[in-house]
Amino acid sequence: MAASRRGRLSPKRLVFFILLACVVGGGGFGIWRFMHKEPPVRYHTVSAARGDIRQEILATGTASALSTVNVGTQISGTVKEIYVDYNDPVKKGQLLMVIDPALQEADIARNKADLENARAGVLQAQSVLEDAERTYKRNEQLHAQDLIALQDLDTARMNRDTARAKLVAARAVVLQAQATLDRSMTQYEYTRIISPVSGVVIDRLVDPGQTVAASFQTPNLVTIAEDLSHMKLEVNVDEADIGGVKEGQRVEFTVDTYPQKTFEGRVMQIRMSPQTSTSDNVVTYKVIVTVDNKEGLLMPGMTANVALIISEKKDVIKVDNAAFRFRPVAQTQQNGSVALGTIPMRGPGGRERSEETGAKRDRQTATLYILRDETPRAITVERGVSDGTYTEIVHGLSADVPVVLGIDSSAKK
Repeated sequence: MAASRRGRLSPKRLVFFILLACVVGGGGFGIWRFMHKEPPVRYHTVSAARGDIRQEILATGTASALSTVNVGTQISGTVKEIYVDYNDPVKKGQLLMVIDPALQEADIARNKADLENARAGVLQAQSVLEDAERTYKRNEQLHAQDLIALQDLDTARMNRDTARAKLVAARAVVLQAQATLDRSMTQYEYTRIISPVSGVVIDRLVDPGQTVAASFQTPNLVTIAEDLSHMKLEVNVDEADIGGVKEGQRVEFTVDTYPQKTFEGRVMQIRMSPQTSTSDNVVTYKVIVTVDNKEGLLMPGMTANVALIISEKKDVIKVDNAAFRFRPVAQTQQNGSVALGTIPMRGPGGRERSEETGAKRDRQTATLYILRDETPRAITVERGVSDGTYTEIVHGLSADVPVVLGIDSSAKK
């Protein structure tokens, strides 16, 4: 009995051990919490700054002459002489090449002979008419004296009228022969290929001794670019961007061979004819840009990287576009404290929604967060143009104010 009492704990001692365990456990838990305390949340910010901002449409285009003329021939034959080569400057009316005129010269000689023969026919018809006129007058006098029959007078009259008709026909043959000769002379002139414009030869498609045939279509012999001191760009603009392009807009572009030099131009024309790609079914529209090329650096066919400038603003307040995507959200950490993270708030179609109500925002207003007492505070700003990286702040924010971009993850390490 005495041993049994000694093995059992009294209620007072049991309470003591329980309290001691709680104190030790609480102290250990407190030490663990102190050792694993989360650092305070820090935010990555950037100050709103003044600067220039430009909204633009990026596209590609091809340089070409304002006017390109393909010089061809209307006759067939062998190229006898060529007087120009690539890059040669030419003047309007200058002789470019000659096609062998042997056949045309033979036609001219034959047609001249035909013309002389036709003229001789006129002289013959005139002589016959004069004889018929004399015969008719003589028979008319004889008939008045009843010396010949009326039938003889009628025959003389018929011969006179027939001679007159033959003279008219002979004169018509002369006109026909003259027209044929003129045609052969024109064909001869076509053997001399004359430049119709002043410019530069950018392509020559034939060589001496080559035969050209103009039976079904006009073969091209030389391509001349007019006035390369002024050129144009043919720019393909996507249908999603074409609404922002207007005639007279300023354009900047570069070409691969001069990557450090920026060329300028102006939008001259927006063609309404759509160009549809058969591979990916993308619709584009051709925009014509005029370019000054007095330095002669641009050549036809060069590929241009084009920026069509929609809007430009000088010395405005701008912020990084990442600031518009920051949204604070409460998150419970392991220690029970509250931290702030970032989540995008999007509505239908990808539009930003209000954090409080979820209602659609106005197109010109947005919410930014600035730091006050190490806490993000929402402000409403009016925004202007954007270049894809920065956005203009028209109203609601001053320069040098720090704007929250996100949480500084390096501060937790």
